[in-house]
Amino acid sequence: MSKTDLTELARTLLANGPHKMEKTARRIRCMFDNKWIFDTISAYHVWEHPYYPQYYIESREMLSKLSKYSNIDNGDAAFLATLNGENKKTDRVVIFEKGRLAGLTRLEFGAMDAWFEEDQPIYQHPKDPYKRIDILPSTRKITIKIGDTILAESTLNMFLFETMLRTRYYMPKTAVRWNYT
Repeated sequence: MSKTDLTELARTLLANGPHKMEKTARRIRCMFDNKWIFDTISAYHVWEHPYYPQYYIESREMLSKLSKYSNIDNGDAAFLATLNGENKKTDRVVIFEKGRLAGLTRLEFGAMDAWFEEDQPIYQHPKDPYKRIDILPSTRKITIKIGDTILAESTLNMFLFETMLRTRYYMPKTAVRWNYT
């Protein structure tokens, strides 16, 4: 996608909104220039077209500084931006400040070094959650308690993501403190 295409996409999204958007329960992380640029559980699936979503990140979740360099709409609704690493940079970033996507940042998927859902790398684009179920390994800590008593605790978990259902969490049997069961 060229700079012109990215600008046109942003203008279309400002004028018409996305086809669909929804928050995801997945932990999403991204690496650029060998550094994490965000690590969030507040990402959005945004369908820019009907086929599959892209991840949009809440701007406040960015760990790396973005530099705005071009106003997209002759107003203050969206801006092209540059992400600067120590050894490289990319201008494949759009920051939305007004409209349905206000407060969100779009990073060109292919311009980043690596993307992760939980602890699993993803390639080319995010998967459409309406066309699949996923069981992903995760190092997010899960603790099960009654009052102050910990019954189970683990960072070696599997998360089951199914469309329209809450995430289900699975941990190994070794994480259970059996003396309380």
